[in-house]
Order: sequence, then structure tokens, then C-alpha cells
Amino acid sequence: MIKTTTRTALALKYGMSYLTFNKRIKAIEGLNLSPKFRLLSPRQVQLIYEELGEPE
Repeated sequence: MIKTTTRTALALKYGMSYLTFNKRIKAIEGLNLSPKFRLLSPRQVQLIYEELGEPE
């Protein structure tokens, strides 16, 4: 089950900085990111996993 998580926590799981991670996920269509919110919904996390693969 995929849970809500922060962008920072997910960036750490992928082993990249927050800024690099943000640049990578901005290119994902259908993600609908808001600059105000750092939380990612389970659906957004699923889209990121589909695009970047699941972190190890």
C-alpha cells in the first residue's frame, strides 16, 4: 500500500537532492504538483514510481 509522503522523504529514498528530485518529477504528466504543498498523495507517489521506478 502506498502512503502519503513528503517530497523530501521520497527524494532521499531515490538518493538525490530535493532540488534534483523536483526537476525530475516536474516532467511527469498528470502529477498536478502545487508549489505550496510538499506532501504527495498516494496517487502522485504511484505516478512517480511508474515513471522513475520504485526506489530500493
